[in-house]
Amino acid sequence: GRVTLEANVIPPDPAVSVALDSLTADLTEVDEVTTSLTVTAAEGASLGSKLIAVRGLDTEGKSNVLCLNLPERRSGSGVQ
Repeated sequence: GRVTLEANVIPPDPAVSVALDSLTADLTEVDEVTTSLTVTAAEGASLGSKLIAVRGLDTEGKSNVLCLNLPERRSGSGVQ
């Protein structure tokens, strides 16, 4: 079936944004679909104690959530 995807920063932070390259996955005819998640942090943004929650919701209302822990960056000016 079709799965709707969303990604959020927890707790919300305007200095950190996330984006999926596709907001839907159609698993009707295949059992594997890929998408890319991009995390962008403004210079000086703190990533410690932040999570990225990726949620998939199917047409029957069933959902699953994957939480990704963001480590504090050690170098560089951005996170991808």
